[in-house]
Amino acid sequence: MKQVNKKKDKNSILLAIVWMLIAAVMLSTATYAWFSSNQKVGTTRIRAYASAKELSLQLSDSDGGYDSGNDETDISQVNEADLEQLMPVSTADLEHFFYSTSSVPSNDEETLGASGFVEDENEKYFYHGVLYMNAYAVNQSETARMALYFSKNPADDNSGKDMLYGARLGLKFDDSDPVIFSLTADSAASQVNNTYINGSLAGEGVVLTGSGETVSTESDPSVQIEDYVYDAETGTLPEQPIAYLELNHSYKVDVYYYLEGCDPDCTDDLQRSDMDMNLYFYGVLTEDYE
Repeated sequence: MKQVNKKKDKNSILLAIVWMLIAAVMLSTATYAWFSSNQKVGTTRIRAYASAKELSLQLSDSDGGYDSGNDETDISQVNEADLEQLMPVSTADLEHFFYSTSSVPSNDEETLGASGFVEDENEKYFYHGVLYMNAYAVNQSETARMALYFSKNPADDNSGKDMLYGARLGLKFDDSDPVIFSLTADSAASQVNNTYINGSLAGEGVVLTGSGETVSTESDPSVQIEDYVYDAETGTLPEQPIAYLELNHSYKVDVYYYLEGCDPDCTDDLQRSDMDMNLYFYGVLTEDYE
């Protein structure tokens, strides 16, 4: 992928802030380390700011319902998840999410491991929201695109980092390939690898894939969110953006938040954790893209 011009650009624009209040409260005793129970998600919002007249981000909770004077809109939840009880799931593609229905003894026979996986077909155990985004521009070439980045790592200003360790943020623009982000490169104090497939320990660096009750493993596709964050102090852009958005095109943006059960950081220690997640987006006009 070609590298986007790293100079500050008069067309640079602070695009959006997504507010996600994530709180975990222990309401019952968890049964094994893969299982972190009763996470609570609050209201989700997105807010846009424009600093250049040539480019602005229009936001809406419905396709085509844009109001250029409105810099804030709700992210509409579209699944059936009980937001007071998000359970660990595992996915490789943001389409098939698997959760554990049973457990097996681990190698040391003192703790339990996760097994008996089935697909969460009703999206009960993770957050899935939708918003609509349009990179509105005038007097730009037909080949120009908007390169979209994060302008700040949500882990940087979060005092309750425990929830970051095993969590994932997924974004999907229209029908493009999804991007799954690990929210911190740090590791929790307690880590456990105890995902069992067909009686065998799955090992590290994998997630679950498949369909229905047919489950297998695949390499963890997540990328570090910090590799997609714009450096405001130096004006340096990351090597690649989250996405290249066509100008004056309405995008459906699916937003996923979930606990990756195969992540060794997804343990019972995540309980009683509180977190405010603030996602800041930054974009520039560019014709240097693939």
